[in-house]
Amino acid sequence: MAFEVERILDANMNRLTEGLRVIEDHIRFNSSSDLVFEKIKGLRHAVVSIVNDCDLNLLSNRFAQNDHGRQVEGINEYDRSDESDLFKANFKRAQQSCRVIEETLKAISIDSAKKIEKLRYQLYDLEQMIVLHKPFPLNCLYALVTQSLCKKDSLDVVKMIRDAGADVIQLREKNMEDSEFIDWARMVKEELIDSNISLIINDKIHIAQLIDATGVHLGQGDLNILDAKKLLKPWQWIGRSTSALAVAKKAEEEGHTYIGVGPLFPTDTKKHRGAVGLNYISEINENIALPYVSIGAVNRASIDQVMSYKPKGIAVCTGIISADDPYAETLFYKSKIKE
Repeated sequence: MAFEVERILDANMNRLTEGLRVIEDHIRFNSSSDLVFEKIKGLRHAVVSIVNDCDLNLLSNRFAQNDHGRQVEGINEYDRSDESDLFKANFKRAQQSCRVIEETLKAISIDSAKKIEKLRYQLYDLEQMIVLHKPFPLNCLYALVTQSLCKKDSLDVVKMIRDAGADVIQLREKNMEDSEFIDWARMVKEELIDSNISLIINDKIHIAQLIDATGVHLGQGDLNILDAKKLLKPWQWIGRSTSALAVAKKAEEEGHTYIGVGPLFPTDTKKHRGAVGLNYISEINENIALPYVSIGAVNRASIDQVMSYKPKGIAVCTGIISADDPYAETLFYKSKIKE
């Protein structure tokens, strides 16, 4: 085999594994997603294994001192304004190197080249999942909006919730026709474009898919997560209602983004399910690492009692949208979750 071929493979293996390791460590230490971390780590090991199986002498043919690339500084090489830029740069580095390895291996092992090709497409999916995915917010104020429960104009309510700094808005419309819901969701999404607020669609996964919402929230009897993932993009959230620890553990094992914990108290919006009580928050804190919001009649009368159990987040519906001043109420609950 030509000396240059092994040098090309060695250089690109180094670029590929280094790029993946940068991504891997930032996911490992800055994210709660063990699943994504394991995927990146597994992919890095798979590439090394495939190339090692080709029985090449990459290390002995390395000649780094004479590599002309050492003297060339790439465009924006040191331009990293945030972690998203870091991910983008290292995914591109890994993808390009993966393609070089794939093309070079075609002259050595077609089978190995095909395996590298499959890994390259996995990299494309992982880039989308990681770069576009927003982590579920800590100390989350999660506002649920149903038009019929809004005391003021529903779009004005959304604007007030936005301006007061809620973290997530869920649109919950059990009885609205799809065509009307789609128009409504698009209007809300337009109002949130310049904010950092995530938009969740309750139950109707096809609408979340159609408008590119941040994600969907599913009930315990709704579509299973494997089928939901087939319909949604890799970066979109999937939340799940839970009313028992076993259900919460299953949601965590299946890879949901977050869970709803409740209903804590009896509530008109959850008439079909009995209240689980505040001790459920303690059970979740002790046993579940997944992000969550406590839900179910969280209002001014109950908020101090709820917060004494140290929830990671709270979901509020009528306490905000049925109030005379949704802006002031959003600020109030935001202050409580930040205490």
